[in-house]
Amino acid sequence: MSISTEILAMVEEVSRHIEIPPIRHLHIPPLKRNPSMDAEFGLIALEDGSAGFFYAWLGDTLERMRVELDRDALVHESAFELSTRFESNDEVERTVGLGAINAISQHMFRRAGYQPALTTASMGRLRFVPKDHVGMVGLFPSLARRLARDGIRLTVIEKKSDAVEDGFRVSLDPTELEKCNKVLCTASTLLNDTLDEILTHSLAAEHIALIGPTASCLPDPMFARGVDVVGGSVVLDLDALLERLCRNEPWGPSVCKYTIARSEYPGFAALLSRL
Repeated sequence: MSISTEILAMVEEVSRHIEIPPIRHLHIPPLKRNPSMDAEFGLIALEDGSAGFFYAWLGDTLERMRVELDRDALVHESAFELSTRFESNDEVERTVGLGAINAISQHMFRRAGYQPALTTASMGRLRFVPKDHVGMVGLFPSLARRLARDGIRLTVIEKKSDAVEDGFRVSLDPTELEKCNKVLCTASTLLNDTLDEILTHSLAAEHIALIGPTASCLPDPMFARGVDVVGGSVVLDLDALLERLCRNEPWGPSVCKYTIARSEYPGFAALLSRL
């Protein structure tokens, strides 16, 4: 069973136990690039203030969203029905489906009284030493430059042509991760359906972290496949966030990053029993 299938099965189980709040708002970021990384993410918010992010700059997803999605109609769709679109092979459908999954996951955390560890860092609790060989799935430019500057061996897996940039290797081949002892993976792999393959080639790593607002879902399938830490984002003040989004401003203090370590996580069954 794939990660996508397992995540959807858990969301369906949640929907059988509790009534999921209706969708309050769907935010699609503007087409024009913004210096803020926050501008790369869309948002699906529920009436109780729970919200889920999705990465909107994958391929031509954003352009198609702005043309094809009827936001008014989606707001009247149930969050669970919207989440089932994650099964689609279409990038737009998968993207909004994952946003709904993340919103439902955050609602479940809230209802179960579970609060992941908040953080200002974004590297999934990874610490680097000179002997490391770091595998980076999706380029994190500032970290890549820092690792290269510190002489730490780095291999970046990207959907680009094979190359060497700024002292590190960029490859299309995920088997390169088999040589790495630490792996940092972008959550966009959930959207392009490559995470299962990436984790298959990361089994030898001593630490694997999956990070990004798009990873704000139930982490059980990732933990079952060897991920040590999942880092997501939680909305602390939805009204303040919606005001910022209307003004095309960064999220600011209305959103906070968090990390969930496999060793500290109570598990889906335990959270479900609290609902």
